[in-house]
Amino acid sequence: MIMSSPMGYVGQRQANYNVSIKALSIISLAIIYFFFNRTFLPHGLLWTTVFSPLLYLWLLSIGQKRVLLKYFLVTGPLVLFQILLSSVSDPISLVRSFTLCMCIYLTVYAFAIFIRRPNERIILRVFHILITLNFIFCIFAVVTHQIGLFDNLWSEELSPRLRLLVYEPSYYGTLMVPLVSFSIFRVYSRPSAARLLVLVLSIFPFAVCMSVGTTIGLISALGLVVLLNLNHFIFRKTALILMTLLCLLAMIVIQFDNVITARLLAFLAGEDSSGSVRTTQSYIVAYQIADTTSFIFGAGFGQSKVLAAQFFDEWWLGLDFKDIGNVVAATFSEHGLYGLVVRFSVIIYLYFKMKVG
Repeated sequence: MIMSSPMGYVGQRQANYNVSIKALSIISLAIIYFFFNRTFLPHGLLWTTVFSPLLYLWLLSIGQKRVLLKYFLVTGPLVLFQILLSSVSDPISLVRSFTLCMCIYLTVYAFAIFIRRPNERIILRVFHILITLNFIFCIFAVVTHQIGLFDNLWSEELSPRLRLLVYEPSYYGTLMVPLVSFSIFRVYSRPSAARLLVLVLSIFPFAVCMSVGTTIGLISALGLVVLLNLNHFIFRKTALILMTLLCLLAMIVIQFDNVITARLLAFLAGEDSSGSVRTTQSYIVAYQIADTTSFIFGAGFGQSKVLAAQFFDEWWLGLDFKDIGNVVAATFSEHGLYGLVVRFSVIIYLYFKMKVG
């Protein structure tokens, strides 16, 4: 019998220990990011933004010396032209927004490096933990809301919509998109009772937050995936069963009077204030801001928050904020055609670089 060497045994234990520490770190960070990223912070500020300088130091420690150089090469000319064109109306907002964008850039860059070689078992564990905890918190919020407790977990602007500890239901819905997508494709790949249960646990909180825009975006994305891989999906019994179940669920929801159907019908009729702000009104306001500043380079970092209010006042619908609620429109208003080209160029590049298709 051949005995393994003591050094080999110690090395294996050290490797297992490192994997366990990494798994614990990823799970802890995922829970903080998903549930507590804005806890005790003012509106719009996140803990991932606050701690981005530490992430930058970590990036430097692993040899990523040119992280900020890449950021300044793209944004530097833009800011210079905006200042020279005198389109910046509030320099303080520009500096603040420029810094916040840089912090977000560092956060995303650090995450991409950290997750470059993902451990599939760790990722699966993270998703299952987030889905389970999210469902538990959702049930807790629903029950306590019925007895008038913890109403701050809900948004009451139009109708009760779950948001937990984030600042709005739409943001909460966006956080859940990866969880719902994960659950759907897990059922599709190999259906089982356990995976169907996970799908239900992920869909229920997503439905309770009632984010029409996020729901339409998710359905559109899934539909595009199916169309691009039609030959693969159409002959799979699992795909047909899953799509049939989802269609039946949609038909059942539509048949009965409920807030979700009411919001969807109001959105399609153009009577939903939240939907109007994020679509037509945002693009109209973005065009007006660019028209008064610069179509090529926009108004500058953070300037849309300063300028949007005067244009929204023309047909404002009574919500308590006056920011452009559409990322493409906001990019055009603050960074013009230059910003749109950069945004979509990066998206297209990463699509092929990361082999998403």
